[in-house]
Amino acid sequence: MSDATSNDESNERKFSLAILETVKLAQMQNGLRHNNYMRYRQYCTRRLARLRRSVKFTHAANRSGKFKQRVITAETVTNVRFLTILLVNAERAWSYAMQLKQGLTEDTPRYRFHLLARLAKATKWSRQLEEICAQVADTRTHLEADAYATWMHGNLMLEREEWGQALLSFGRAKATLAQLARINDPELRTLCQERMGSLEPNIRYCKYVLKEHGDGDDDDVDLDELLELESSAHDALLQSKLHAILEETRHQQAKQMSTVMWKGQQLVIKNEKTRMAIIKARELSSQVQLSSIKKDNKAKQQQQQKEEEEEEEKNETKASPDGNAGGAGERKTQNEEDRVYALFGSLFSCYDDAVQQVRSDMRDAEKGFKGNSRTATVQNLQALKEYLTFHKQRHMMDRNTYMAQQYMKRYALQEEGKRDMNTKKVRPDDLINLYEKMTQALDMLSSSGSSSTTTTTTSEAVEEEDEQLRRELDAKKHAYQAFRCFFVGETYKNAGKYAEAYALYGRCAQLVATAIKKHRACTLVDQQAIDDLSSRAERARALQYVVHAAALLAEKDAQLANSVLQAASEPVNASKANKRARKKQRPNDGKSRDSRTLKARLADYSAGDARLGYGLTELPPAYASAPAKPILFDLALNYIAYPSDLSKRYTKKQRQRQPQGNSNNSSTTTADESKQQQEDQGQQQQQQQ
Repeated sequence: MSDATSNDESNERKFSLAILETVKLAQMQNGLRHNNYMRYRQYCTRRLARLRRSVKFTHAANRSGKFKQRVITAETVTNVRFLTILLVNAERAWSYAMQLKQGLTEDTPRYRFHLLARLAKATKWSRQLEEICAQVADTRTHLEADAYATWMHGNLMLEREEWGQALLSFGRAKATLAQLARINDPELRTLCQERMGSLEPNIRYCKYVLKEHGDGDDDDVDLDELLELESSAHDALLQSKLHAILEETRHQQAKQMSTVMWKGQQLVIKNEKTRMAIIKARELSSQVQLSSIKKDNKAKQQQQQKEEEEEEEKNETKASPDGNAGGAGERKTQNEEDRVYALFGSLFSCYDDAVQQVRSDMRDAEKGFKGNSRTATVQNLQALKEYLTFHKQRHMMDRNTYMAQQYMKRYALQEEGKRDMNTKKVRPDDLINLYEKMTQALDMLSSSGSSSTTTTTTSEAVEEEDEQLRRELDAKKHAYQAFRCFFVGETYKNAGKYAEAYALYGRCAQLVATAIKKHRACTLVDQQAIDDLSSRAERARALQYVVHAAALLAEKDAQLANSVLQAASEPVNASKANKRARKKQRPNDGKSRDSRTLKARLADYSAGDARLGYGLTELPPAYASAPAKPILFDLALNYIAYPSDLSKRYTKKQRQRQPQGNSNNSSTTTADESKQQQEDQGQQQQQQQ
């Protein structure tokens, strides 16, 4: 009896539920792809009702409709759908909390209490799921339920601002997911890695807050990492927390920042919104630099790893898993590139907001002030506007430079035949237009960044800074002209104009040499730019040899094509004298020329004339006689002599039948009868012979 009981218990413990996969699939298919938490909550409500009806576990005890709550315990679980009911309950409460979080504003403070209540309810359901799975489910389901419940508890502690408990819960959830990732299941490993990646920003944020309160290590997280943390966070709760703390930090910095330096002058910034926009722009600028540096490092690491894999597995097919991993890496690189462009867009928006605010202040100053006070205020605001415009243009130059680098990388991959089909094909015209715009922007920067004051000692320092800026911009201008010249040469090369391409590649090498000299004359030497220019000059010189060889081959192919066309246009029935004259006009290269076709020289050992395509056939084909259908002519009739009068041969009956009034008919009848008689006689003679 005890053995039977133990067997029943072992059978009950075999329930299996893929919690992470079920949650991920339901969220992606029902609104969370677009952060629509209301739609997901409504889906959870409908599915919960269907599940309860399917297992006949509704709350109404009888038809009277009286409510009677039925609690799921380990003893009542007879189907895996009971575990799904607990999971959907937790998801419904969590999605409702996230919906309230989206609508939380200063005008709706009561939403926060409701939000905390729903998160507590979600934590309760997830913890109940974990406890029941520990009794009736397998080990994998229990670990997934434990990680899910711990993560939900961390969300509750994060919203309650209990940072220590939140950090502990997120750490436990990450450790549990790491254990699950060791299972030999690719799909589960991918889900665990995604969850662990989403937990990392929460852990770092909790460490940052604990450090600010003096409860954590001093070297865990700094403000730059917090900015990166905000952009990489996917959790709505964490994003709201990060946004709030960053706004608070910006307000503190805005109070401390009252002036900016521009052309040796201290420009006063009185408007707090303008100060906030400038501070946010500076933060985004540092974040863009950090992202671009990290992207370059990742690209280098991927290139090194790819080279190592190619050396180790040279004969690997395209359908291998590593090939798929390479495609995933390319998609990840594309996502990083889109993220950098989004940061640049936010940066430009900050400068636009600041310029708009300065213009509004200028209008107010012109209306409200009079005399010298008005003039000084307007001049200060005008200089501040120039400062903002100059920095926006400089960041636009950085964006265009970054875009040009990405385009050149794609173009190089296209030349090697390794184009990523998920990205747009790059043409040389795209880079030509981009470098043309960058050259024009440099001229604008040079005019807006120059200073006109040269009297005081301060102006001398400003003049020196302006000279350094002019040298830097001039070096960049020559570099951009060199790159533009190179891609113009690429356009001519693709069009088959090799002479023009050869000249443009030579001009590119000259411009590169000039740009390198100007870069080395700058105060701060950009070694990376010099290396890029040097590699571009080497590429231009190599392509000069390529287009030279291509031009020679094209000329030879053109001669061959012309000779073939000439041979095809000649008449086939030309005289032998004309053939001898054409043979004399051919160049004598020491080789025998045989203009006969292949059919005509089958008996001889002759390869034919290469200029005429070895004479495989004759075009157009020569005329030849062909048998036709015979035409028969009756010539014997011309040699037969007919008698003049055949009336004697008529019988009496024939004479009686002949009508008297129709002489023409009688003559015709007589001729026919005589002809018939002659034919009969001829046949008799032939038979006798």
